[in-house]
Amino acid sequence: MRIATWNLLHGQPIPPTSENPFSSLSESESNQHLSEIAQFISSSGFEIIGLQEIDDSQERSGLHSQIAKIAQHMNQLDSGRAQSGQINSGERNSYHFAYARTVIGTPGFKWRKLRKDEEVINPNDGQASYGIGLISQIPVKQWQTLSLGRSWVGLPLAVPGGKNGKTIRFLYVRDEPRIALAAQLENGYTVAVTHLSFVPLVNLWQLFRVKRWLKEIGKNSDHIILMGDLNLPFNIPIRPRALSEWRSLHNQKSYPSWKPSVKFDYILSLKNRKKEQVGATEVELPPSGFSDHLPLAADVN
Repeated sequence: MRIATWNLLHGQPIPPTSENPFSSLSESESNQHLSEIAQFISSSGFEIIGLQEIDDSQERSGLHSQIAKIAQHMNQLDSGRAQSGQINSGERNSYHFAYARTVIGTPGFKWRKLRKDEEVINPNDGQASYGIGLISQIPVKQWQTLSLGRSWVGLPLAVPGGKNGKTIRFLYVRDEPRIALAAQLENGYTVAVTHLSFVPLVNLWQLFRVKRWLKEIGKNSDHIILMGDLNLPFNIPIRPRALSEWRSLHNQKSYPSWKPSVKFDYILSLKNRKKEQVGATEVELPPSGFSDHLPLAADVN
């Protein structure tokens, strides 16, 4: 099972196709970007991928539901391969997906938190929103979410800028609400994705809550995997190593994508009831051409 995590930066190419990386894209331009992202994911052989910084119905990304559109492109790619005999059509599954929104509006600009009566997973009300998602070729028995709240203070946040998109600039950004999305798979695994706060200590508390929640909902799972942009460097999510029940399945630095020097992105596994760890091998990936974060992938045995 090949799994991956990727902070997608709402599908922003690096270098950007516009001098203003936050300018709006036409529907066709955005669709082309999403098609290229789907091609990268499909050609990399990912069976499960957790995505962060995903847009839904945003003007800046062509008003697409990005998760749904990527999954649609991936299904079309697999159908074409099946018809040409490149893969066995009897062995392929359609891609299952879920998008979990965290805010209505656009982070860094104008947004609000969700009201109690608003859908969290795969909304269809057409409101511009932003969040995380997961795509799986392995059938999903159940989707679940955990609300993680937010920090009441913001911080200067590093974002890509300049004509080549490879200049780091700092903007003061309010922290937005965070969420974890978990899929209980037919193969016995529980796999979750999240994007934690960039505010120190707040992200540690959120990580503790996610780990505790996954142990509860995944108590009957063969294995539990947590992945995403955790905004915690220096392998903090698995420290202290001697006592931690969690193991990192990928050790590559992931930010910024053009010169990785910090590890913010992780694929973690938890020991199961028999105290067994997932066996995994890191996967080397070619440049994707998108986002300020590198995608990380591992083959799980």
